[in-house]
Amino acid sequence: MARLEQQEAEADAAESAALDALMAARAKKDRLRKQRKQLKRREQEWVDESGKFVEDIKALEAVEALNREVAHLEDGLMPGTLALD
Repeated sequence: MARLEQQEAEADAAESAALDALMAARAKKDRLRKQRKQLKRREQEWVDESGKFVEDIKALEAVEALNREVAHLEDGLMPGTLALD
């Protein structure tokens, strides 16, 4: 009888340890999911931000091309006159 009680106590201890391990694993999984969501959100913010930079660069390149064109036009004019009024 004492032997069965000992085995039951060991089984209870093993069950308790398994439940503790399960709770710890679930908590870790929840933390990892939250971290993954944060990383995906940051990644999307970076993608959106880089898209804005690309648009800004394209706009600057267009302005630069226009400036070169105006400078080229002004080279053919008399000194002191402007290509654009």
